[in-house]
Amino acid sequence: MLGVAAAAVPAQQVAITFDDLPVHGPLPPGETRLEVADQLLKVIQAEHLPAVYGMVNAVQLQYDPKNMAVLEAWRKVGQPLASHTYTHMDLNTHTAAEFEHDIELDEPVLEQLMQGEAAKGYDWRYLRYPYLSEGDGDKRLAVKQWLAARGYKVAEVSLEFGDYLWNDPYARCMAKHNDAAIQRLHDTYLAAAHQNMQAERAEAKAVFGHEIPYVLLLHIGAFDARMFPELVAQMRADGLSFTTLPKAEDDPAYATPATEMIGGGDLQDKVARYKHIAEPKRDSYEKELAALCR
Repeated sequence: MLGVAAAAVPAQQVAITFDDLPVHGPLPPGETRLEVADQLLKVIQAEHLPAVYGMVNAVQLQYDPKNMAVLEAWRKVGQPLASHTYTHMDLNTHTAAEFEHDIELDEPVLEQLMQGEAAKGYDWRYLRYPYLSEGDGDKRLAVKQWLAARGYKVAEVSLEFGDYLWNDPYARCMAKHNDAAIQRLHDTYLAAAHQNMQAERAEAKAVFGHEIPYVLLLHIGAFDARMFPELVAQMRADGLSFTTLPKAEDDPAYATPATEMIGGGDLQDKVARYKHIAEPKRDSYEKELAALCR
């Protein structure tokens, strides 16, 4: 059944999550991966945010062992880690067996870094699908069953605005010292965040009958780190407060049966497709961002 009962935590609370640890996107000149992580972690502490999950692609440690410093910094201040698959594999273009093996490859570093955290309520056995791609038909169900058998939960997404699109142009514009373009990045990032979140909150009301506790998808990019304090402030101004991933996904909305959810993407879109409810219009700056500072 798609009906849901009262939320486990108050609606309008948001669990913030960051994908692609320890590496996402290009860096502006002179900036390091660890500096990006430190910027985010300082805001998490200063804003007294609940635990923020970082979703890990551990292959980046093979490419450059120094990237382990990002994961260690995340853990040093008590922030939890979970899986984003080993290589950021797209299930839509791979077999179920290949995808499952890629998740297994991600497990050793998570077991190492998250030892003892399950007792505190922060299990590393969450899986965030790369690209939010869940496959189709039998493959989709096979992976869902495999995850459940291994004790994984899916780290669903219910708020997102394509934040990753701003990180590439930011690196280009910083390299060119284009202050006007960087201001445009600033303004469009906050505008997209506000409009998309409002649209997804309205969609939650349409498909569930009320707002739910949300899960926000962000990426560990340089521009995300720069904008994070203002994004948190804007979310608070929009009436949102903060919770953790486990608490948000205790809400019955996140227990919607997998067999009733169609395709990939965020939670509300999948349920909307099943219920034949039109998905809301969301603003996109993708073309403008792709052309900026070329």
